[in-house]
Amino acid sequence: MEELLSGIKKSVKDFDLFICTSESLPVVFENNELKSIEGSFHEGAGLRIKNKDKIGFSSISDLSSLEDTAKNALDTSGLGEKAFFDFPEQKSAEKDLGIFSEDLAETSPEAMLAWGDHYIRNLLKLNNKLKVNVHLEKDVLRKRLFNSAGLGLDEKKTIIDCSVSIFLAQEKNFLEIWDYFSICDVPSGEKIQAILDNIHFLYTHAQKSASVSSGPHKVYFTPKAFSTLMNLFIQSFNGKLFEKKISYFCDKIDQSFIDKDIDIIDNPGLYGYPKSSSFDGDGLAPQTIALIKSGVVKAFPLDLQTAGKMGLHSNGHSLRSTTALPVPGFTNIEFNVKDETLLDKRKAIISDMDEGLIVDQFLGAGQSNIIGGEFSSNVELGYVVKNGKIAGRVKNCMITGNMFDFFSDLIKADDVKSDYSGFSVPGVLFDKISVKVKE
Repeated sequence: MEELLSGIKKSVKDFDLFICTSESLPVVFENNELKSIEGSFHEGAGLRIKNKDKIGFSSISDLSSLEDTAKNALDTSGLGEKAFFDFPEQKSAEKDLGIFSEDLAETSPEAMLAWGDHYIRNLLKLNNKLKVNVHLEKDVLRKRLFNSAGLGLDEKKTIIDCSVSIFLAQEKNFLEIWDYFSICDVPSGEKIQAILDNIHFLYTHAQKSASVSSGPHKVYFTPKAFSTLMNLFIQSFNGKLFEKKISYFCDKIDQSFIDKDIDIIDNPGLYGYPKSSSFDGDGLAPQTIALIKSGVVKAFPLDLQTAGKMGLHSNGHSLRSTTALPVPGFTNIEFNVKDETLLDKRKAIISDMDEGLIVDQFLGAGQSNIIGGEFSSNVELGYVVKNGKIAGRVKNCMITGNMFDFFSDLIKADDVKSDYSGFSVPGVLFDKISVKVKE
């Protein structure tokens, strides 16, 4: 590596170099059969430079041509943005985050095939006409970051992604149910079984149809559905939007947003989570930040460049790939309900609903106006609740409204959280959410 860095230093004085390698093993089952299993290896590097206070950038997929990359970065710096940062000297503290597992790195294709077969065999017991898809992917990653100020960081990570779905196509009835997990270690039997149990529950209650009228209703979002909402919600906290002064929350820092004791935390140090890391894309130690603390708007993620343009300090929330410059981003989002009067068991929450809707999956969830929080999405998988019991699956309806207003109607949350793609969230019950039924 010293030889590679020396080659860059011949052309460039101020720089950082981000290198990432990945070994991937995807195992794919489609329609109850094995479709493919083929490993791959990728490497790449992104070089960011400062030249006369301008930013230059170039990326490569062949580390042997780094000297040419330095020349390309110099060429781009002439048209680059002004730099508002210095490359950091301090090193991130060494910390075991539980994100690398030797056992997972050595997990064989045969073991992954066995997991896929297990899912298919058990799900076909529900209905032998089901089409079952399973996508398993094991990744062994290594990222390194070096800069001209003497910084040298190295981190390894293992991830296993598992997505399972069932399809059933009948006349005037198309049913799709899916679930997934993403972890850094070999999945336990309990973790594998949890997907089977959830799909079994959702499939069983989808065998009957039920209707709901248009209008405001109590709506319970399962953790899967609520993580989709949260993914959209937190985009308004992106540091770039604050820099451009177009975020909904720009003029709401230190103001109350939720009238309940709730925290929304971005925690890059959660043990065993795939999005955890000991250093960010700029080489800083990531800080845990509260987007919302006890209902009050507090902070937003920043990288070095965005923070510098705003006259602030980075909080270590720079995300980076080998093909693009660092940007502010999110890691592990925790939705913490601290007011215990709002917490209850999921079965109890549903049994207390006189009439309402359970939403588990959205179809193309999105917002017509991300800055204003306007939300409108079809319900792909939802259930009608009547007198505290699930009456059946609902079709042809959608959820609409302003997502920022949803939180004022929060009345209950699960006492146990679930993890979905970087979101540690409970199921949440809201009051008076607008439901529209298509005729």
